[in-house]
Amino acid sequence: MAYINLVKKRGYVLSFRNKEILKEDEIKIENILQEAIDIFGEDIVINYLKNGKEVYKNLLEFKHKYGKIIEAPQYLAFVTKDTKKGYEKTGYLGEHIIFNLIKNDIDASWLKIDDHDQELYGKFQFQEDGYLITLIGIGYARKENNIAKLLKNRYRNSVKQLTDMGYSDSMDMKIERDIVYKLNVREFVYKEIFGRKIKVDELENSGLRKVFQEIHFAPTIINKQMWRVLMHEGKIFIVFVDDDKISKIEAGILRFYLEESLRNNGIKTEWNEMDDSVDIDKFNFPNGSFVPGYINY
Repeated sequence: MAYINLVKKRGYVLSFRNKEILKEDEIKIENILQEAIDIFGEDIVINYLKNGKEVYKNLLEFKHKYGKIIEAPQYLAFVTKDTKKGYEKTGYLGEHIIFNLIKNDIDASWLKIDDHDQELYGKFQFQEDGYLITLIGIGYARKENNIAKLLKNRYRNSVKQLTDMGYSDSMDMKIERDIVYKLNVREFVYKEIFGRKIKVDELENSGLRKVFQEIHFAPTIINKQMWRVLMHEGKIFIVFVDDDKISKIEAGILRFYLEESLRNNGIKTEWNEMDDSVDIDKFNFPNGSFVPGYINY
């Protein structure tokens, strides 16, 4: 299946069907997990929790959550001892796993928790002295409304164009009812300094218009687009307007989609973490923002 079709199929999961995961799919899940750990799993432990009903019962007692905890047939729990880098690694690793689950018609959803819960951690047989980053629910999703039609109805009088976001009438994505409208390409792509929207001719000349249209589909845990990208001299900086746990996880998610889109459009990439060699002051990043790094292309 083509990359962009997988991105669209990924969508948002509101709920899972009351159906146990098939044994043959469990084998696929285990293989996907092993492959992901072999490639990206340094400092991250993934716990495959197959007793979904028991896990869900415990999750309802989670103290640090927002919104509804989704009930799933099975869960993946991400644990680390490296809390400094563990969030971003979990986002990247988790989305890699979800992407491969989708290829096998298995759906997944990030859970809405925002901190480690020591009491809950003790109920699971996780590694000693570890830190629970988050969980992903997995199963077979219920299909929701057509996102393009919903957005058209909700933003009927908006001057923003769905085509700028890459949507089409035929696209069928699973969403939550309170999904926040995402920015179009020229609203989230900045050039040279933060806040300077890229011009139409600059976007066309960059050769990255298709890439930015594709990463617009990158999912968010809280269904709110908190990220922007800044182009500067062959670099694409990832910028989050808030610096919190969720932003750090979503930084890994966005990096995954950005790298995948660049590669699938024939563009070589190299990820670089922020360090003292980059003079970030000249980019006018807002106070309290989070800039994990940039991609050379």
